[in-house]
Amino acid sequence: MKRAVYAPVSGRPVALEDGTDVAFAEKLLGDGYAIKPGSLAKIIHSPVEGKIAVINSHLHAVAITSNDGLDILVHVGVDTVELNGEGFRILCKVGQKVSVGDPLIKADFAYIRAYATDDMVSVIVTNTSDTMVFTPASHREGVKSGDLLFTVE
Repeated sequence: MKRAVYAPVSGRPVALEDGTDVAFAEKLLGDGYAIKPGSLAKIIHSPVEGKIAVINSHLHAVAITSNDGLDILVHVGVDTVELNGEGFRILCKVGQKVSVGDPLIKADFAYIRAYATDDMVSVIVTNTSDTMVFTPASHREGVKSGDLLFTVE
């Protein structure tokens, strides 16, 4: 079964292994893709239809269980845990049902770029298996929030 995961923010897609977060680059938490957000980015949107499972206490990450069985982590920035929630406002609640494009986090990317290592937004499937195949959507001009980011089979 092919499952779609959509871009949570507009910007330039980046392979996880090309990002600056070592744990994500080595796929220690799972597989997926990242986006270098564009200059106008402010809101992180849901990349799947599902239910909010966890909101990180430092406000920079949300976990979603998708309706088709994927556990998705949406993580904003690199080393943003050090910001202790500064620059972030949560726009969802644990247990809330979400659709693709629903707002999850308001992020102050200027603040994040100034005080964190990177502003990369990672979308990771945390319940991966060796048999899963991740296929990126082809984007020549970058992605807009809500565009197909990748599929999982």
